[in-house]
Parts: sequence; structure tokens; C-alpha cells
Amino acid sequence: MKVDKFDYKKYKNIILDTIRDLDDQEKIQIKSFTSKYYQLDFGDVKKQIKILIRDLQHQGVDLSKFMKDYKDQIYKDFDFVAHDAFLDSLLYWFDKEEGILSGLKLSDSYDEEFFIKYCYGYYNYDMGKRFILQSYNSLEEYYEETANRFLSGLFKRTFFDNVTPNIIERCSIIRKYGNGYTIYAHLNALLLEIKSGVSYDNFIKEIKDILGRSNAYRIFDGILEIYIGYKKNPITIEEFKEIQNDLDVNYQANLYNL
Repeated sequence: MKVDKFDYKKYKNIILDTIRDLDDQEKIQIKSFTSKYYQLDFGDVKKQIKILIRDLQHQGVDLSKFMKDYKDQIYKDFDFVAHDAFLDSLLYWFDKEEGILSGLKLSDSYDEEFFIKYCYGYYNYDMGKRFILQSYNSLEEYYEETANRFLSGLFKRTFFDNVTPNIIERCSIIRKYGNGYTIYAHLNALLLEIKSGVSYDNFIKEIKDILGRSNAYRIFDGILEIYIGYKKNPITIEEFKEIQNDLDVNYQANLYNL
């Protein structure tokens, strides 16, 4: 279909002006996807979209027809794409494949951003789950990816920015429990690898400051445990000792390329 650029611009301006007016009247809410918007239920988002649709109808604008007729133009227009959470949700409502929530697929994000969004708890909420499932086939697949990227994202939030993937591989192991995962990191080995001169206590403090008061991790006997996809570590003391030994063996094997 040949796009009438004049009509596209005219209807686009009406739609965006209406969204701004409704936002000023607090009839809809435009917020950043990372600032609590992901906690909403999609049913509440649809109610806001329907308010927009009715208001536009009174102005003689058929939003569904606009989205269908000018789809290719819309997805090249940064006034619509990756602009704000409400518009992201609007595009998602019309096309769940191309309408990417948050403007960028989670799988395409940097490790630090990936880490932050996991810590926000996207997986606990409807909009957050919808965002995750645009990148992964299931939450379990997402948890597996999180387990593999978590430590990299964590250390990019610290002063220890020289923690490479090779260091992480040498100093940690991952175990699967049910639908979730536990990351076990050998803190003394990490501190030795980082060569920062920082004390063990300050190293731990830095990690705790970033992870916050969460029950999704613990530090015990020199091991950092991080629980991905569930809240409590299910292993026994005997199993924990085996993991400590596995970490020691893993570190020595990788260090000397055995």
C-alpha cells in the first residue's frame, strides 16, 4: 500500500496529542517501563488503551485502522517505537510479535541491565512476564539465562569491573533445582583473581550493598549463594560441603587448564 505521508502525519499528531491530553487529565498513565509499569496487569493497561480509542473515535480517528494501514511507517517512527511505556503497550496490544515492550528485547540487553531487571522482579508480574516471554519461550528458560548472566551483571555494578567471563567460570558453578537455579561463587577465589587490594570485608560489603536486603541470596562460609527462580536453598549441609569441594576443584582445574 502506498503511504499518504500527509495523512499519516495528521493522524499521528492527533493520536499523540490526545495521549498527552489524557495523561494530563490522569485518565491514562505514561511511565517508564522500568519504574513500576512492569508491575501492572495487562488488563489495566487495556482499560487505558480503550479510553484512548473512545476519545479518538469522538475525533473521527479509527486507531485500529491507523495501526493497520500505517504499520510499516509506525515501526520506523521513533515517536512511536521505544518512546514510552504506554506507546510500547499500545504497539504490543496490536501486534505482540513486533510491539516490543520496553522498546528493546530483554535478550538484547547488556548484562548490567539484564541483572537490574531481574532484581526488579519482572518475573513476578503480568506485564513483566509478558516482556520476558517476548525473548524466551518460558520462565524456566529465562531463569537459565539469568543464572548464566547474573554474576557478570552484578560485578558490572561494582568497582570491580575487571571481572571477566573467564574469572566467573573459574570461580563459580551453577546447579539446577526444580524450575530454578542456584549460583555458587567462591568469594576468596574471586577476590584473589580481582587483585584489587580491597579487603575481604569490604569486598563482601560492596556485594551486599548491591544485592540489598533480599532473601534471594546468602553468604555462608566464604560462598555466595544466589537463588534464581525461587527463594530458599533446598540443599543439606552435606551437599553444601560437596559444592564447596566442587568449587575448589573447579577453580584449580580452570586456573591450571587441567
